[in-house]
Amino acid sequence: MPSDCLVLQIEEFNKETNVGDHKIYIVFDKNENHYVLRGKRNNTSEIKFNPYSFESDSKSDIVDFLSFIMATDDLLNYRLYNKSDLPWVSNDITFEDLHCSLTESDELVGYDMDKFSKKRLTKRISFLRTIYNFY
Repeated sequence: MPSDCLVLQIEEFNKETNVGDHKIYIVFDKNENHYVLRGKRNNTSEIKFNPYSFESDSKSDIVDFLSFIMATDDLLNYRLYNKSDLPWVSNDITFEDLHCSLTESDELVGYDMDKFSKKRLTKRISFLRTIYNFY
């Protein structure tokens, strides 16, 4: 991965209970030319969910996948981070690494309690592919 890399974080919240359901991180690996998605559902008192890890060459497939796993009537928080210490090999990036290492000082912008919009989601994922650094 480049030494400066954009990371998009998406958090899904139930709009009626304001309880979080998913936390997802998306990175574009410019070296391998594909999107890297790391996510996890929030644990409940009954279930401890496992993190998941996927890759895709297609932005539209990522958007379709997210539209399938998230309730389209829920609210989303978006955070865009700049990370300078991600592994060069995207397979080495884990959900736990991203979840534990992203800080307020890495944050570029955030939008809270945004209504789900496939068009807006597509735009926010699009620039991950086109804004990058090779170091």
